[in-house]
Amino acid sequence: MANKPFFRRRKVCPFSGDNAPAIDYKDV
Repeated sequence: MANKPFFRRRKVCPFSGDNAPAIDYKDV
């Protein structure tokens, strides 16, 4: 649930889902 709102805000890698909030925000 915590990763849902996070990836939604970034909206950069929605297909990642689990790795979106951890790697996405760090990668960008």
